[in-house]
Amino acid sequence: MNTVPESTKSEAMHATRAFIEALEAEHLQGWAHRFAEILAMLERDRIREAIHLYAQTRYTGPGSLSDVYANDEAVGCCRFEGHLVKV
Repeated sequence: MNTVPESTKSEAMHATRAFIEALEAEHLQGWAHRFAEILAMLERDRIREAIHLYAQTRYTGPGSLSDVYANDEAVGCCRFEGHLVKV
């Protein structure tokens, strides 16, 4: 079985935590919860389970993660540190 280098796992956890924070800032608790589950698997060294959960993420179509970007595009702004910022 292949092992994941600790630095790679650490970077994945760091990125996932940051993404969870962004999702929470957008008030997307469902998506934040999904990625929190992925983070929990990474923290427990259950890499296959984390990859499996990540692979089930829908990125296009109604109800998918692309809705996050569509919502911001519709209002012409995004959140930064809890504040709406015009783009």
